[in-house]
Amino acid sequence: MIGIGNHEYDHVTGGNKDPSQAPGDGGFRPIWGNYGYDSGGECAVPMANQPVHVVYYSTEHDFRRSSPQYKWLEQDLRSIDRIRTPWLIVTSHRPMYSSLIGIDLIQIMLQLYIEPLLYKYHVDLNLYGHIHSYERTCPMYQHKCIDDGITQVLIGMGGHDLTYGSYSNVDWSVYHDIYFGYTHINVNKTHLTFSYYHTEDDKLIDQFQLKKQ
Repeated sequence: MIGIGNHEYDHVTGGNKDPSQAPGDGGFRPIWGNYGYDSGGECAVPMANQPVHVVYYSTEHDFRRSSPQYKWLEQDLRSIDRIRTPWLIVTSHRPMYSSLIGIDLIQIMLQLYIEPLLYKYHVDLNLYGHIHSYERTCPMYQHKCIDDGITQVLIGMGGHDLTYGSYSNVDWSVYHDIYFGYTHINVNKTHLTFSYYHTEDDKLIDQFQLKKQ
């Protein structure tokens, strides 16, 4: 998430270049301000050319199809120009999938209500936590690996305590471990590279790449 400062905003002319679509041609420059012309040539390139749209919804509020949140989420997903913004990442707190053994009815309900919505709008990554470990799936939909599916990644390994337990051997789970760690996501218009590292030694543990045509 980017906070706009002078280097991210400083358009001298051309209000049509402003990603916020604020009115005016020369930007906000009252006489009492020191809004100069010091972008150094950057001129909002990081703001105007973001290839990733990230949306966070709440698993702690009603997410069923009749809920205001569901309607808001669908409107957001529908509104994205995937030519200009090719990558779409959805994130929430509770996991939609986990191979940790144990019945979780919330996961089942997320698969029932939210997963079809994410698949309909071609979400690339679905990220979540709650379980304090790491797990990555194949591109999948409804428990099956498919070419145009959603890659699900549990990134709860920064929690206060790690979640130990038994994991089932399911086809859609590509990798999981129980260590403190962190992730990096690097993107351009055609490639998204996701990397997972262990905190204790900064060692690269898991990595995958998604590609666009």
